[in-house]
Amino acid sequence: MHLYGAPPATIRRLRALAAVACVALAGCGGSPAGTEVPAPTPTRAPFEEPKGAPTRFYMQNVAYRIDEEVVVDMPAMDADLLPYDMGKPLVPGNINDFLVKVHVAEFTLTEQAMAAMMNRYVLNFPGSPISDIRISCSNGRLRQTAKLKKFGVTTTCEIEGELRPNGKGQLVLRPDRVKSNGLPVKGLLDAFGVDLAEMLKAREDKGVRIEGNDIILYPDRMIPPPAMKAFCIGATIQQGRVTMRFDDGVRRERPTPPEPARNYILMWGGNVLINNNLVLDAKLQMIDDTPDSPMQYYMPMYREQLETGFVVSTPRGEMIAYLPDLNGTKVERPRYRPPLPIPSR
Repeated sequence: MHLYGAPPATIRRLRALAAVACVALAGCGGSPAGTEVPAPTPTRAPFEEPKGAPTRFYMQNVAYRIDEEVVVDMPAMDADLLPYDMGKPLVPGNINDFLVKVHVAEFTLTEQAMAAMMNRYVLNFPGSPISDIRISCSNGRLRQTAKLKKFGVTTTCEIEGELRPNGKGQLVLRPDRVKSNGLPVKGLLDAFGVDLAEMLKAREDKGVRIEGNDIILYPDRMIPPPAMKAFCIGATIQQGRVTMRFDDGVRRERPTPPEPARNYILMWGGNVLINNNLVLDAKLQMIDDTPDSPMQYYMPMYREQLETGFVVSTPRGEMIAYLPDLNGTKVERPRYRPPLPIPSR
């Protein structure tokens, strides 16, 4: 990373702040292609309330890469990062020590990304009876096929229906078409069986449960740590993708970013600790060096991404980090740029 016009002490502080934003929402990277991806294990109680002071967190046109296959497009998000412990600063690298409280946001996943997230994280737990999930989206409808293991026998199940909000912050998939081994059946219990339905109900902390003939989805529990709290108000199913909308009713004025930009991440306020650097009332904007496409973030590559970027400070004490996408930067600057071997999407 290159910094211009700053003394050595300020350089150390700026580098620490840049690393903060890179790991703030990540912390759950994937394994090399072709290997099993274990889901990160939360160490906090599912509904523990944070007691620390918030850091306001904003994103605009960001592609949040959970792993090599799961990417969540976030065109806009207004959230708070809340440490669980009172009096302690936010430590972004400690993904089990803070909560992401979403106020307003949109998350978009392709059908391939949604299937990978279900296989790798939501239904990847010991004894899970469901595997090889595949999802297709079109004409406002979602179709899901999966393999079910019942009484030592593997069967196939296919369900299809619409996603609707339940007014409680979750989404409901009520299938109007259900097949087991290619044959129509009356409902989910006929396809899944009571035992499998009860097992999923017991693991609703993973983000899904069965209630009668409905599949209840908890979008804020489906993404791996850091933990998220968000109220889902609806979903739109388009060709090949699902967009989920979140809104908890909180409205507040967004801080003016230090520099106008199409794609950026903004961290504002709160005390942040990274390594041995404590930053009080942090103010940091991260700007995409390649604004023609969404800003990409992927935890395992954040150090390389930092190395190819640089940070400047403003007279008001704000920090601006200019960073390239994972596939490299088109902006010519006289600095070292190591290769970032992430394939284009």
